[in-house]
Amino acid sequence: MSTVIAILNQKKGSGKTTIAINIAHALKQEGYTVFSVSLHAHLPSSRCPK
Repeated sequence: MSTVIAILNQKKGSGKTTIAINIAHALKQEGYTVFSVSLHAHLPSSRCPK
């Protein structure tokens, strides 16, 4: 079974990408399979350091 976690807010600079990356990292450390997609134009999460 899959679970979808969505993080959204229209306000600029509210830390959406940072929160999403930290949640994905924490879930991965707990042994979950994580697929992260970012629509943020300036810093896609797929290009962040591991």
